[in-house]
Amino acid sequence: TITVNSGSICAGQIFTLNPTGANTYIFSNGSHTVNPISTSSYSVSGISVQGCESSNTVVATVSVNSLPVISVNSGSICAGQTFTINPSGAASYTYSNGSNTVNPLPGITHYSITGTDLFGCESLSSISTVTTYALPIIAVNSGSTCAGQTFTINPSGAVTYTYSNGSNTVN
Repeated sequence: TITVNSGSICAGQIFTLNPTGANTYIFSNGSHTVNPISTSSYSVSGISVQGCESSNTVVATVSVNSLPVISVNSGSICAGQTFTINPSGAASYTYSNGSNTVNPLPGITHYSITGTDLFGCESLSSISTVTTYALPIIAVNSGSTCAGQTFTINPSGAVTYTYSNGSNTVN
């Protein structure tokens, strides 16, 4: 009398059939290891030390859980800012840099993220691309003026400017 285990795997994994109760075994697929692409059943019979084949054939069922498919955001920030990677599609996530909050140097940086579902199946890696723009380096004129006259501040190096008094003309 033989018995065999059943179980579940993640897509792409190998499952090992472990029968008991006989000396040698005959597997319907020819091997004690299986790699099904969907839920499948395998029959197993056994042969005793004396060469007698079991009267019963047992069936092992292997369920296949699909891998989670995750999506991640990408974006751009200015140097010194942080960017939050917000993945979806799994129960938990692993980040190549260890965190979902990043503060990259200027340039383009890629972060790899994998997700694990409730069955323990791990997704393929998804990539979040963060573009970090360098801060502008501005220059500004200085000068002097006589009382009652105005002075115009003329900055350069950026597209727009913010003035502490609200205007580039001071008196």
